[in-house]
Amino acid sequence: MFLYVKNSCNKKPRFVRELDFATNKNLELFLPAPFLQLPETREILIKSKSRKFWYNIRRSEKKSQQELGQLNIEWISSGKTFDKVMDQIFELYRLRWRGQFTRSPFVVEKEKPLLAANLRQLIENGEAEVSVLFYSERLVGAAIILINGSLNHLYGLVVDPSREIRPFSVGKIILKNCIFRAVDRNFQIFDFMVGDDPYKKEWTSKMAQIYLKYPDDISALNLVILKTLRKTEFYLRRSKIIRSILNFAVQI
Repeated sequence: MFLYVKNSCNKKPRFVRELDFATNKNLELFLPAPFLQLPETREILIKSKSRKFWYNIRRSEKKSQQELGQLNIEWISSGKTFDKVMDQIFELYRLRWRGQFTRSPFVVEKEKPLLAANLRQLIENGEAEVSVLFYSERLVGAAIILINGSLNHLYGLVVDPSREIRPFSVGKIILKNCIFRAVDRNFQIFDFMVGDDPYKKEWTSKMAQIYLKYPDDISALNLVILKTLRKTEFYLRRSKIIRSILNFAVQI
């Protein structure tokens, strides 16, 4: 469920990040994962980006508050507090993916209870935290951060897709605060996890490759079969044509 991030709910990850793994002869290339090497201070981070980059975020913050009300970002670091916002976060994911095909555990009904329980446990263990963004009392965005050593992993980022929210780049506002927080707490890497989405490329050009790993003792025949199945699965995930067909089928 948490890909290559090792934690108390994912003790033996099936995936591995190329910068972290030891030698393993049975690896299958999966997807890239952009990551940002974090500087020691906010000031250094600010200087690494253009004035226009920060101006656009500040303008989004200002305009959104003029239109939507007071902006408030909260950090959820206890299970009880997470319980209060969990349903709202899942609802944002449902709205975000309405009419589209997805295998996200935030949306697939049979996986949601396990994901909620796991996230609650990780939060209680200090292995995760959740950032939620409100305008007045309306929750319009959330970021789920997994914590592993010196790394922050962006496991989930969701923004209210409503027409009145869309113009204000709420996702950028949340991300800025997540990255600033990681710098302030002396983390070394902010990992955007798998996918080369445009919003990730605005922050970094560095990529780590992610691999699916198979047991070293797997038979040659089983390895061939599994690799064939996985290659087919990965192709289908990346194919825009296949995704368009699936999106059409969801809407029927």
